[in-house]
Amino acid sequence: MFVLNRRWDAARELDRVRDEIDHLFSGASGRVHEYPPVNVWSNEKGGVLTAELPGMGAENVEISVLGDTVILKGTRPELTFNDGETLHRNERGSGSFARTLKLPYRIDSEHVEASFQRGVLTVQLPRASSDLARKISVKSE
Repeated sequence: MFVLNRRWDAARELDRVRDEIDHLFSGASGRVHEYPPVNVWSNEKGGVLTAELPGMGAENVEISVLGDTVILKGTRPELTFNDGETLHRNERGSGSFARTLKLPYRIDSEHVEASFQRGVLTVQLPRASSDLARKISVKSE
């Protein structure tokens, strides 16, 4: 069914196409495995990003914000073993990582806040005031 009042949003359509391509090439699991796994949600005032970073500390994570983009970078420390210890399974990788996430609004970088608790990074991403709806008064003559 064709909806007349739905506005075409090029950025949203591009994200949808990327999601479909990711799904196509993700294999049997149906998921693309990027690190760290993140959740992002938003409302009219801003958004929240959470990232799972087990075994890491806040000192290992760097967050950058520019316009409508959030960049997470960090380093997960290498595993160390004592003499006589043998690694049997290693499913949690180590080394550097970077994730770039584009949001559907510009971020007020001056008011971004981040916290790290129990292996989960939470980043509050307020919407820039220039992206907030502004009520316009109508003058009558």
